[in-house]
Amino acid sequence: VKAVYGDPSKVTPPLVDLYYDMTLRAGNRAALGRRIEQGYTGNIQDLSQIKVPTLLLWGGRDRLIPLEFGERFARDIAGSKLVAFGELGHVPHEEDPPPTVAVVKKLLGRQTQLGQKLLKAVLPRPGGRPPAHWRGRGLSPAVPA
Repeated sequence: VKAVYGDPSKVTPPLVDLYYDMTLRAGNRAALGRRIEQGYTGNIQDLSQIKVPTLLLWGGRDRLIPLEFGERFARDIAGSKLVAFGELGHVPHEEDPPPTVAVVKKLLGRQTQLGQKLLKAVLPRPGGRPPAHWRGRGLSPAVPA
């Protein structure tokens, strides 16, 4: 467990016990074994095909997957945002939740605002009809198909 934390002193006996208990859950060991056997199966060129807002959270002290990979992902995924937490390791969201949650909430807040603007632009005005491709698909239950 110390290998995934940027600050190994944060790894306490109860945390080690928690990780151990998780390995004992039905199916977890087999799933982890299969995942490790797979190795890396992705195609790095596929990263450029991602066309949605992407937030990359990375620990600056990640010893399993170094920050240089996060930087590569950020270059290859158009419009992505990389946030590196300099003192954290492979599980920044676990090692120090408040700053990672703050970054995620900020992104979700922006996406919510953008989504509301988009909905206002495409939804019919009061009394209007929804676009034909919405009708009969559960996208506009107030207006029959």
